[in-house]
Amino acid sequence: MSQKNIEDVLKRYFCGESLPGEEQIVAEFINGGDNNMKVFRELERQWKNSHKISNSRVDAFLLLNNTIKRRKIRRISVRAAAAVAVVLCISTFVFKGMKFTGTDKVLAETAFMAETGPLERTMLTLPDGTNVWINSSSKLSYYEDAGSRNVQMTGEAYFDVVKDMSRPFIVNVNNHTITVKGTKFNVTSFEKENCISAALLEGSIEFSGDMETVQMVPGELLEYDCKSGVLHKIKTDLSSISSWREGKIDCSSMHFSQFLVRLESIYGVELDYDGDKYSDVCLSFIINTSEPLQNILDAVASLIPVKCRNTGNGYVITEKQLFNNNI
Repeated sequence: MSQKNIEDVLKRYFCGESLPGEEQIVAEFINGGDNNMKVFRELERQWKNSHKISNSRVDAFLLLNNTIKRRKIRRISVRAAAAVAVVLCISTFVFKGMKFTGTDKVLAETAFMAETGPLERTMLTLPDGTNVWINSSSKLSYYEDAGSRNVQMTGEAYFDVVKDMSRPFIVNVNNHTITVKGTKFNVTSFEKENCISAALLEGSIEFSGDMETVQMVPGELLEYDCKSGVLHKIKTDLSSISSWREGKIDCSSMHFSQFLVRLESIYGVELDYDGDKYSDVCLSFIINTSEPLQNILDAVASLIPVKCRNTGNGYVITEKQLFNNNI
């Protein structure tokens, strides 16, 4: 399909005037890669600049969200407030409802896609009634059928899963799965971090790694290294595990190198650590993402002897020269 044709299809989609079959075209276009998503977001921005969306339309859509069983794709921009300063965060969601008719059965399948950018967070309700909070720079897709409810994700999300003993809720993350039937848990697997973390607050979940399957009980934290296949599970305090929902990053027991990678994901900025002396230094504090990144790096530099230089495209972090070399 030509660029002109896809633009026409997307414009009708934004207006809610899609022709038969165009909903599927939009879904396939969005799933076609990052460049397609950039085109989608740019056309969406242009459309929003030329069309005022009334509050009544937004409210009406939110009311429908809990009972959505419709054929058409819908979209909505959700505003969320940061923890201290009020920050308007816009996230784009796409819903799709389809019915497939067999010889003597009708199989209802619902697909759902969501993506957040740097410093965006949101909470939403999946078609099965499950509530999910999505952290910054995360992607989540959902579909359900007669046998299971399935999520594919990168980034970080907190789930409050509706119980359905006949249809397990399966989270697919970095080629591994977490299976539940009704529970509250947090999953972290940002693209740059090469690891999976799962924290269980209520219920039970099952994590399937390359070599073993592990059952978890409330209060347990599981960490899995995707490169080495090493898995650790511990009992720990999880009271602040989902503090990111309030715009905070809990850095307790996080190494300095891990901390920098997490900042890259949350803020969408490249951080180049030119050194390795302090990579394994363990941090223990909580930061607020309503703070500018420069302020956070300055605060870290007061704890660890490093210098942070803004390059315009990101930050270069170098180690300070110490006369005693005893840190």
